[in-house]
Amino acid sequence: MNTEINKKDPLIEILFQEGDPPFICGVNGMVTTGVLDKIESDVTENAVNYFDQGDGVYLFEASYFSGQYGEFGRCELAPCWELDLVLFTPNPWDDVDPETFVDGVRTGELKIDN
Repeated sequence: MNTEINKKDPLIEILFQEGDPPFICGVNGMVTTGVLDKIESDVTENAVNYFDQGDGVYLFEASYFSGQYGEFGRCELAPCWELDLVLFTPNPWDDVDPETFVDGVRTGELKIDN
């Protein structure tokens, strides 16, 4: 078995809109739901540090920092998950006129009835 596949850092997609709490809307990689809860809590509490480009979808690479310990085993920097911004996509619906929608479908788009 290739052990390199387990060493890749997960990619986490987070939707941010001013006035609403950010939430994880996509994950690519191996990560537990408990870790996702911790990451989501951290980005909610510290949104100003993560979402400086405004409303949109942020793609982060998540890497685990195992902490830093002194010579006597005392924790100097606590272990945590670190997020590095990979890609930002502004909200595609910012320029959409709500009047162009009828019954939740944008006029001019194909609607398939079953």
